Amino acid sequence: MRYSARNFPASFCDEICEQDSERRQSRVEAEMTSALMPRSHAALSLEVTALPLDGRAERADFVIAHVWP
Repeated sequence: MRYSARNFPASFCDEICEQDSERRQSRVEAEMTSALMPRSHAALSLEVTALPLDGRAERADFVIAHVWP
């Protein structure tokens, strides 16, 4: 199975990367992962479209608009 060629990595920000019982990465690990993922996606020839850091609804609308134009 192959992932979709279009990806929407989110840059590290406090609103998206809150620490909770489901998130096992520390803040430092999350920042490092966020910095590496776009390059990893590009190396795999995936289309990388940066996700805006607006509110949740705006991010969802952005993805929907780019997936189903």
